[in-house]
Amino acid sequence: LHLVALLSLEPKRNLFTHPDGRWIADSYIPAMFRSYPFRMLRHSDGDKVVLCVDEEAGLVTDGAGNEQFFDEAGQPTKAIGEIAKFLEALERSRREMQVGIEALAAAGVIVPWELKAFHESREFPIQGIHRIEEQLLHKLDDEAFLKLRRAGALPVAYAQLVSMLRLEFLSR
Repeated sequence: LHLVALLSLEPKRNLFTHPDGRWIADSYIPAMFRSYPFRMLRHSDGDKVVLCVDEEAGLVTDGAGNEQFFDEAGQPTKAIGEIAKFLEALERSRREMQVGIEALAAAGVIVPWELKAFHESREFPIQGIHRIEEQLLHKLDDEAFLKLRRAGALPVAYAQLVSMLRLEFLSR
């Protein structure tokens, strides 16, 4: 399991971005979008991550006046170094959050989310997503709850529960 954001209840539609790719929601822009077309990917040796760029995004071009990736000595420029630091921090945060998600799963409080949406006057299920079952979270004994706190899982659980209140926004 991993954390995702619902950006629409309709297939192939993102309610938070304009067709030209601009973020149009008046809310927090997820780091994954802010850092695009850059991303850290795990190296095949499994121990390190490598800064990668999506060259097919149309955002990376050659030519005068563009931000350079490398200086004359072949070293990453300051801008690329800052992007790398941002993405390294994001990756650390993602790994920490994954520990919390795994702890929530082990505690048995993550359940399939039986969510339905409407598109062009018909109802369809949204499959493959899960949610925190608040009642199961409240029924945990003290030891299990403390395990979740120590794993950093409680902020993730509560954020997901609160985010469910925004579901009506997606429906509208």
